[in-house]
Amino acid sequence: RAEVERQGLRWDAYREQISDQLGTQRFQGRVIAPRVTVTEDEILVAYNQTVGPRKALEVEAKALGIPVPADASPDQLGEMALQATQLVAALNEDRLTWEVAIAEHDGAKIAAIFGEKVWRKGEMLGPLDAVAFDPATPVGEARGPLKVNNLFVILEVSRREVGEASAPAETLEVARPKLQNEIFAKKLEQAEDEWYQIARRQATVVIALENPES
Repeated sequence: RAEVERQGLRWDAYREQISDQLGTQRFQGRVIAPRVTVTEDEILVAYNQTVGPRKALEVEAKALGIPVPADASPDQLGEMALQATQLVAALNEDRLTWEVAIAEHDGAKIAAIFGEKVWRKGEMLGPLDAVAFDPATPVGEARGPLKVNNLFVILEVSRREVGEASAPAETLEVARPKLQNEIFAKKLEQAEDEWYQIARRQATVVIALENPES
């Protein structure tokens, strides 16, 4: 108490502040914390974001475009999509070569645009860029059909150069406790906000107005 008052604080105000803090901690521990869990996937995502993910620098790809008529009915679109899906399967199963597929199906003549061109992220149209630079897209496997404007596009990444991530300052096992605490604290705050919002909606508010005597 002497130290608190020496710093210019009132003892009763200090006690009230500490009491509020302890009450909040008790409430969080008993009511909110049991609602919060931290998964291994969340820890891994946070770690990868800290380390810096590997990023595709450039790709080379093959592509063909099947024109979609502007007045195509939903049934026609569905049939065209099915045929394009079968074409993708034929390419991946080596029942059809890209040379034949381009000659017979590239009505939009986009194969020549791709050719041996080296693409960097953002240079392709959005749907193609997302697939081409996605590390989950295997190199050498046809993907599609991708609806791009008035085309069904079939795309195959033939080469992808990937940049190396910077070496992590610490391993996942070393970083795990810190990351887990950070994620837990953030989710605890979110859960507490949600709890109060629900409590406010469920609360009954009664406003009593006294009638002044005439």
